[in-house]
Amino acid sequence: MKVYINKKEYQYKDGITYYEIAKDFQKDYDQDILLVKTQYKFEELRSVARDGDDISFIFFNDKQGYHAYAHTAIFILLKSLYEHFSPNNDFMFELEFRLGDGYYFSVRNKDNKDIVVKKDVDAIKKIFDDVVSKQVPIEKTSYPRKDAIEIFRSYDIVQKTSLLKYLLKNKIDVYTIDDFPGYFYGYLLYDTGYIKYYDIKFYKGGLLLLIPNQIRPGIIGKEKKLDNLFTTQLKSADWSKSLNANCVGLLNDKIAQGEFNNLVLMQEAYQERQIGNIAQYIFDHQEKVVLIAGPSSSGKTTFSHRLSTHLKALGRTTHPIAVDNFFVNRVDTKRDENGEYEFESIDNVDIKLFTDTINALTDGKSIVLPRYDFKKGEKVFEGPAFKIDDDDILVIEGIHCLNNKLYENLFCKKKFKIYISDLTPISIDEHNRISTSDCRLIRRIVRDNRTRGYGVLDTLKMWKKVRKGEEENIFPFQENADIFFNSALIYELAVLKTYVEPLLFNVPTDAAEYDEAIELLRFLSYFLGAPADEIPKNSILREFIGGNVFDVT
Repeated sequence: MKVYINKKEYQYKDGITYYEIAKDFQKDYDQDILLVKTQYKFEELRSVARDGDDISFIFFNDKQGYHAYAHTAIFILLKSLYEHFSPNNDFMFELEFRLGDGYYFSVRNKDNKDIVVKKDVDAIKKIFDDVVSKQVPIEKTSYPRKDAIEIFRSYDIVQKTSLLKYLLKNKIDVYTIDDFPGYFYGYLLYDTGYIKYYDIKFYKGGLLLLIPNQIRPGIIGKEKKLDNLFTTQLKSADWSKSLNANCVGLLNDKIAQGEFNNLVLMQEAYQERQIGNIAQYIFDHQEKVVLIAGPSSSGKTTFSHRLSTHLKALGRTTHPIAVDNFFVNRVDTKRDENGEYEFESIDNVDIKLFTDTINALTDGKSIVLPRYDFKKGEKVFEGPAFKIDDDDILVIEGIHCLNNKLYENLFCKKKFKIYISDLTPISIDEHNRISTSDCRLIRRIVRDNRTRGYGVLDTLKMWKKVRKGEEENIFPFQENADIFFNSALIYELAVLKTYVEPLLFNVPTDAAEYDEAIELLRFLSYFLGAPADEIPKNSILREFIGGNVFDVT
């Protein structure tokens, strides 16, 4: 049969695997070939090639390659944990969340107490090293759904059994490493020997699995000081567990059993209490300037409105200020190496004007705020001038609000910094996390289509650049915040599913973004859909689906 590699024709015998084909070409590449992509879909190397396949190779710095590497490393760690702790037969190991360049795992007994200690790490890592060095093949077998559920039930992997009952598939693919079973959203590598770069650390009562960052293949990520992020994510995860809604299967149970509206009410009440507590702190400490930052589609605008409402209820007048209005004029905007505008760079903020403006206001002076005309690409000063009273509070929002270059020359010492992000508090199951960036992307697709006239293709095309801007301009400064606010809603993906699926199904098959659309659709297929009728009008989700009581367009 014939296959095409980068458009060139090659002859191969029937039944050859992509692994065997990749071996023929590996010498031509510095990075390991991890997966392949055909004209149809992504494929694991263990799969059999088809006549006429048009093949391109996938590496670590490709999104699918990175995730396959991460899933495989996670799978090996899960097997290592099981082997190390199995004599006790009284433990649960769970991938809680991603933290920097690593993945944080809890290991707890049936009383929900952490049981891993530092001395366990060396033993676990020794098992991991042994599995990697033996290059154990990762087998994939399709089972009837009922049989697959029983396999995981026998290992007491309960969230997978809950998830699998909602999948409309007659057959379930179960992976094994030496008979230890796993089910993963995404792809796995051919054998354990592909995991060449990793480390395992004891971290805050659990384990941190470190692998390279996607943009730095071959360099193991470092343990970073992310105390605020860790605390926020762990608190959110524990809270979702207290509601028995910390994974997709359990969320689907709530929907199927008519408990969805109660879950919405509890989630919204929980966030309202958090916002109220933040407002009370600002009031009690007489903060004068509030700076709010976070990545795209975190719900910054609705959050700032709700925070202002609470502050007004405490007797304070608030004044919203958007850093976007302090952009330099378009002719002065920084460009990247390709000549495209780098709108996310702090160099495109007129920091002197911002500093002078905020200093003047907090000094009691009257001033005209700029308004950025995005169509003309320049600032305009239309007035009228205004001043603030001694008890008034400036609520400033922008992606650079935690970068000290923006606020270091402000005279006011009463500055309170807030980081807000959509840090998903539920998982697919105990071993498959939900990507927070995918959640924000889904939010943005829905909002862009509804309010900004952007089609789904426009949003998908710009997302990679948005993510690059976040990595450079937001995430490095998140620990500068005085407090983190998690804008994620346990229930949101069940609601967003009904809005975004029709948009994703409209992506043409010949579009470069088609694969991304299909991956998002595959992910959303795990969820039961839920109606938006009972979602409060001031919910952060309303910023994306519409019906918001605040003007956030």
